[in-house]
Amino acid sequence: MLAEQVSDGQDKRIISHTGVDDLHLESFHAYRNRFRITNLSHTWNNDSDPDFLTHLQGYRKDRETGEEGLTVAGLLMFGKWETITEFLPEFFLDYREIPEGSDSVRWINRLVPDGSWSGNLFDFFQLTYRRLKRDLKSPFHLHEGQRVEDTPAEAAIREALVNTLIHTDYSSSVSILVEKRVDRIIFRNPGTMRIPLELAAHGGTSDCRNRALQVMFRMVGFGDQAGSGIPSIFSNWAQEQYRSPHYVESFGPDMTTLTLCMIHLFPENILAYLDTTFGASFHALSHEQKLALALAYSDGEVTHKRIREMSGIHPSDLTKDLKILVDLGFLVPEGESRGRVYYPKNPPQGTVTQSHLTDDKGESSLSHSGGSLPYLNPSLSHSDESLPYLNPSLSHSSNILSPSLMNIGSVPLAERIEKGMRGRKNIPKEEMESFILDICSERFQTLGDIALILHRTEKAIRDYYIRPMVREGLLVPRYPDKKTHPDQAYILKTL
Repeated sequence: MLAEQVSDGQDKRIISHTGVDDLHLESFHAYRNRFRITNLSHTWNNDSDPDFLTHLQGYRKDRETGEEGLTVAGLLMFGKWETITEFLPEFFLDYREIPEGSDSVRWINRLVPDGSWSGNLFDFFQLTYRRLKRDLKSPFHLHEGQRVEDTPAEAAIREALVNTLIHTDYSSSVSILVEKRVDRIIFRNPGTMRIPLELAAHGGTSDCRNRALQVMFRMVGFGDQAGSGIPSIFSNWAQEQYRSPHYVESFGPDMTTLTLCMIHLFPENILAYLDTTFGASFHALSHEQKLALALAYSDGEVTHKRIREMSGIHPSDLTKDLKILVDLGFLVPEGESRGRVYYPKNPPQGTVTQSHLTDDKGESSLSHSGGSLPYLNPSLSHSDESLPYLNPSLSHSSNILSPSLMNIGSVPLAERIEKGMRGRKNIPKEEMESFILDICSERFQTLGDIALILHRTEKAIRDYYIRPMVREGLLVPRYPDKKTHPDQAYILKTL
């Protein structure tokens, strides 16, 4: 708390013996051009560089002591890399692009201060934002006769990037990291949130760690200083029908991580199947009810918590929606209270048309990061098993391997697991653990995939096997410090 009180005006602190000569003038003049375009008739446009910088709180003179110079904000936003690190030696900016799935740790594109650019915040913002929005689809849209270039996804990403930069604790040794992956974008900044996430998500309350930086971004159209940053991110992401943004705070060192998951709440193959199967009764459902049903078919099962994390639906409203889906016969509940799991009541049997199972490139769309789609796999049909640790929607195919089995490694291994599981309800704990270790021997596997392969519920696999095996050191989680991370997965521990 004391540290936060000290840092309230930290970016307005004067850095002695600094001035305009310490600025990267190309960056500063690029900002001035942006300011001029955004504020055509503003009186500051006629000011000299020092006066303009003073208006922005990037240069200040202390009336009591006579001390004057660039502020921390002015140096961070427009300074030369050498000067910034002279006064803030731990300062570092890092942008990475990871080419494949979340198992990859190498990048194909990285932006760090390397002498090829200024290394300050304004240039990092421009260069990073350009890279982040490069692969986004920008559909043609007119508003009052003018083409609208901005999309909700671009607006959310831009706001998330600004939030990362203005809420960073620049006294920390942790670097700012922006990571673009195939299915998500991750923003990490040192420093935890200064107000509870629930309050920030509601909007109207602003408690920025670096207020001068906030002003600088706002004056060129980025951020509004009204406490609407997080609500704007959530609402714009929801307009794209992506899964809800995910905030995580960690301590020692203190960090805040925002993940924007680019997986649609309504995958096209799921929507097509539900539309074909249920028709008018599906269309009559509310948006929230459709979402819950789509997640149930997508993941094979769904819980109250899972839907809440993916969508942000209010808990009491979600409880009512799930009850309606149960009453209408769309879902069947298993378990009690918080441990309750919901399954599709009538999972499809037989063959599903190829148009439902392929994307626009003709490739299989049976799986995504949220788990496989067992109900759309003709090799799996529902069974009459009633034991609580069995997934009632899955049976053991005698001659066809599921997509998840085919992806765990060699075919002989997949066949051995399938043969070992076939027709068996009660399997010794040691043998189940052996199967799990085989599944996780070559790459990280999610809880959903492990449960699908073993024809058990996620809860049973997690409670009876995964947790004890992690405690015993047999398995290593991908995110050991974030047990509930949405992309949590496990791999065999090696010496």
